[in-house]
Amino acid sequence: MVKVKSCLSLCPIPDPKSFLGLSQDRVPESLIVTLGRNLVLRTKTTDMQQLTSWNIRDHLTSPVVYDTYEDRYIGIFNHSFVKYWSENEQNYEKAKKYKFTSKLHSIVTQEDAESLLVYTNGYVQPFNTAIHSRKQTIIPVIEPDESIVDAHLCGLNLVALIVSCEIKKEWHNKLYLVSTSDEIKSVQIELKNRNLTLVSHGVFVSETESTLITFWSDGNICSSRLGLQSVPEIPGTVIMNIKSIKTTQPIALQSINSNLLVLYGCDPGEEGALLLVVDTRLRAVVCRQYFKMYTKPPRLWVFQNNIVLSMGQYLALVPFQMTSQLLDTRIKTQLPDEQSTKTVHWEESDMEQEEKAVAYETHEDKFRTIIDLEKDTEATLLNTLDSCAEVPDSCLLLCIKAILKNSTPTGTELLLKVLSFPPPKSVNFKKEFDFEASVELLTRILDTGFALFNVHTSEWTTCIIDAYYHRFLLCDDKKIQELLQELHSIVQLEVNALLELSEIKPKLERRLDLLKKTKNDDGFNHSSSKSYSYEIVKLY
Repeated sequence: MVKVKSCLSLCPIPDPKSFLGLSQDRVPESLIVTLGRNLVLRTKTTDMQQLTSWNIRDHLTSPVVYDTYEDRYIGIFNHSFVKYWSENEQNYEKAKKYKFTSKLHSIVTQEDAESLLVYTNGYVQPFNTAIHSRKQTIIPVIEPDESIVDAHLCGLNLVALIVSCEIKKEWHNKLYLVSTSDEIKSVQIELKNRNLTLVSHGVFVSETESTLITFWSDGNICSSRLGLQSVPEIPGTVIMNIKSIKTTQPIALQSINSNLLVLYGCDPGEEGALLLVVDTRLRAVVCRQYFKMYTKPPRLWVFQNNIVLSMGQYLALVPFQMTSQLLDTRIKTQLPDEQSTKTVHWEESDMEQEEKAVAYETHEDKFRTIIDLEKDTEATLLNTLDSCAEVPDSCLLLCIKAILKNSTPTGTELLLKVLSFPPPKSVNFKKEFDFEASVELLTRILDTGFALFNVHTSEWTTCIIDAYYHRFLLCDDKKIQELLQELHSIVQLEVNALLELSEIKPKLERRLDLLKKTKNDDGFNHSSSKSYSYEIVKLY
């Protein structure tokens, strides 16, 4: 959960129209504020003190950024040339200009790799490579009538570009996934959702994946996984629906972590601005803060434990604190207010077709209805589970009942999907299944051969055995004893594998330390920010 503290004034904005934006400074507690085309500040978020300021003669056209990889500050001027300088450099005006033949859009920084230079035509290059090839002709990625709205880092040397263009007095949005490698073809995705309007968007990167979050005019927040291997479906999975913010006005969207989103927009009563913090796992608004003034366009940034908002002629700093999650079990926070829509098509029919929404009071009602229909139950349940970010325990138990209902051991794909979710408590499991059904479920789990590959499978087997621990302990049935012996063998294999990994770990650590200390004959370090290394082995 998130607790928002009192709002503070970070610094004034002389001209909101020329304000370019914020970026993270070298020190985590300070920010780079590009107030205008000629003025840049470095400000601390702890005490609002100004560290340094730069009055620049040339006109900046994008926010000044700090390049962590090279320990320098970089600025783009007049869309045509760049400069970079160090923190201790006194006369930054004398820094060398690097003029480009193509127009420049912005700089995207990476923590452990070289910064990326984004051109206005969508082309992306590593910064140092772009400096050396700045006079060469580059191939445009986006169409001539399209303009870049925002550029997000989407992975190592991969940038997601949100572009827009006007067609017949209507604005259309696209997303481009562009790599720095010319051998990797860029991916183009149209951001369409029936007749709805895209209100806000954001690209957020975690340790394992990149996600596109879209907010539509009907209040739905949707997510889609991004990657160059496959084109994601738009709008993707519906996370939740929000009606407490006005969707006809522009809205800014950012993320605190993989589960928490921040929305900043207009209050539904148009009496000011509203800041919402949304938990996508619980599908609930966990924090809201009202402000007296709403300005267009709303701008929002999240740095460390601070939210920064643009409010008229000043920047507001809203510190927040992560608190422990306390939820009343009587409140159905797991049950989102959503509808499932199914469209039926006939090949030859003169009947008028229309879409009808089937509303369910809870997730459990939805699962019961699917099981009662007894037609394509497995496929329908799989699609329903895929569309849910979090499934209540009662629904998982209903799915298991549907699996065990068949006399033949079918539904392996559905069983594997159920096993990918955390199990319910043993007490709840025991209320729904007797001992014989528990043995049958345990048998099917072991028959899948999936026990070694899913982190939750061992938790499911523990839940089943805990529910009828004494029955399993005192049972003389040979089949059940063989079943438990097989389970013991699988667990023992997993324990042995973990022991082997624990023995290999010190060797890997020593090898990594050795690579960091050694150097090649040409003076280059083996330890780099890349996810690979190479060695030369003489065979003869």
